[in-house]
Amino acid sequence: MRLILTTLLTTVSLHLFAQAHDTVLTETARFIAGIPCETASFQALQNKSGYKDHLNFCNSTWKELEDSTLNPMVAWAKEKSIIEDSDTGTCFYPFSGPDYLFAHQFFPNCKTYIMMGLERIGKMTDPRNLQDKPLNEYLNAIRQSQRYLLKSGYFVTSHMSQDFSRAVLNGNVHLMSYFLIRTNNLIQSMEFGTIDAQGKWTSGKSPYGNYPGVCIRFVRKGESKVRSVYYFSFDAADYKIKTKPGFEKFVSSHGYFYTYIKSASYIPMHKNFSIVRNLVLQHSAKILQDDTGVPYKNIDQSLFSVQLWGTYTKTIDDLSWGYDPELRKALEKSGNNQALPFKISYNGNYGEGMMLYARRK
Repeated sequence: MRLILTTLLTTVSLHLFAQAHDTVLTETARFIAGIPCETASFQALQNKSGYKDHLNFCNSTWKELEDSTLNPMVAWAKEKSIIEDSDTGTCFYPFSGPDYLFAHQFFPNCKTYIMMGLERIGKMTDPRNLQDKPLNEYLNAIRQSQRYLLKSGYFVTSHMSQDFSRAVLNGNVHLMSYFLIRTNNLIQSMEFGTIDAQGKWTSGKSPYGNYPGVCIRFVRKGESKVRSVYYFSFDAADYKIKTKPGFEKFVSSHGYFYTYIKSASYIPMHKNFSIVRNLVLQHSAKILQDDTGVPYKNIDQSLFSVQLWGTYTKTIDDLSWGYDPELRKALEKSGNNQALPFKISYNGNYGEGMMLYARRK
């Protein structure tokens, strides 16, 4: 009797866990990410002629990205005690675009991720409703949209805007879903909405309001804990935020969070983006960033212990205004100015790259 009861409870538990995600959203993410689907209708799509090329592209480029960047990056971060099991709160990733991936690599245990950028949000399309031509165009657009990430480890906003002007590939949610499924997650829901004046997330049928956004809830395979990633599409300049209440309250309501900044076009250095910069400085338990983040001089070392690694002598030509001589001097003085074992940010293709890690005392 006990054996029968145990078997029954196990079966029920597995059944309940299997229902803890949205089948269509998860299968769509598997389909675009080149991962075998589990339902017949999506498997039929993957058996169509032409899909094999997409499958091979996804698998080969993902392995290349893992081998060249993701795996050495995680190994390095663990060695430096940057990745910690206790970091289970919120990761704030300003100027992120759709890049959930790198936030996950450095802060894999967070319950909440808050991302923001200029790229549009978009809406998922059920690929089973597409004819062969638009379906192939959609998969080709998915591959095309990753060209800079796979080559350099970052997205280019102007190119992403062009990519996301397509009818089907219409915003960040497609690549966010791609990265969620590739990092061993199941998608539970995708909810659109905004931040209200009191700093609360308010859902709706489509992105709207002062801070149009999306909240994707997901669970890791083998876990039951529900996690969330938010993405908001808006201009974060001070004069914009000052006229639209709510964003500062929403971010700061998550208490002390972990900030990650990469390939941010040096926006956190600009005088017109002081609100986001001050959010980072006032509410971060940790700040992990490349040279495009908060200026070195703004990080109060009576409040934060700061470590620096890597090499930094210049910026790329298009963003020369963001060069930080104080950062270069501090990095050279640190004695840790040796090449990182992975490419990061804009200088990665030119043999340079650095990381700053500030931890609140």
